[in-house]
Amino acid sequence: MIEWFQEEEWKSELHPVELAAILHHKYILIHPFDDGNSRVSRLLVNYVLMKNDLPPIIIKSAENVKYLQALRKADVGDMDSFVEYVAGELDWSLGLCLKAAKGEKLEEDDDWSKELKILSLKGVRRPVKRDSLLTLDRLKDSIGPLLLKIMESSSSNIEPMFEKVECTIIYGNRNIKINILKDQILCDVPHILSSLRTENNLTLNIYYQNFKKDGLNSFEMNKGVFVKFEDYKYFILDESQHIVIEKNINSKLTKNEISKFLFFYGKSALKEIKFRIDNSTIQQFNNSTIR
Repeated sequence: MIEWFQEEEWKSELHPVELAAILHHKYILIHPFDDGNSRVSRLLVNYVLMKNDLPPIIIKSAENVKYLQALRKADVGDMDSFVEYVAGELDWSLGLCLKAAKGEKLEEDDDWSKELKILSLKGVRRPVKRDSLLTLDRLKDSIGPLLLKIMESSSSNIEPMFEKVECTIIYGNRNIKINILKDQILCDVPHILSSLRTENNLTLNIYYQNFKKDGLNSFEMNKGVFVKFEDYKYFILDESQHIVIEKNINSKLTKNEISKFLFFYGKSALKEIKFRIDNSTIQQFNNSTIR
């Protein structure tokens, strides 16, 4: 078949439509695979057409009977019928291309029914509703790792700049605070989170006290992370209650999302520290001027 095709291409005696149709039929007769032969044969047709600067054809499912009838005629020697069928489909493709070039509407009269059929095959995807077990899963695989990363980053990057740091988790409406020491982070947080499965709100608050990198400027700084649970979603918010991350309740945070929030937290802390230092410098200058 390949040798025949190469020879016919070299001779250039057959019209591309005729060459594509005969190639299609020869391939179907060989039937080399257990499945997918029809799809491959249509790809061969479009390969020949596109190689000759013609648009590809689409054999529509609604016309499958017409396609098979033309193919059976070719089986008994009436190749002209199949060539005419391919030419007819090419004519439709050319018309579609012309409409697109003119900016005309490409929808067909029965497109709406096709879309409805596709929707019906997809079915209805019902959102997953939060329950205590699902909440606990998100606390363990998403919120817990996020809080740990924030506290670890704070411990190594921000805390050395202050004399004292208090880290507190507040959850639910009970307003219960749990102080976490640096060496207890890894063991305490999972235990704390296991009791939060029925709560809707969680806050991590880190209170930085007495900035010690400037002897004349000792200030305090609060940085918060807020987690809010709803029936179908949960949210990670910054200290201004702006949503930074929104997730479906059945989806855990990715490593990239955790890294994104760490970057956001670090940039926010840096911005506030620089602002406090700049304000202190201005205040000191004003005080010296007054004197």
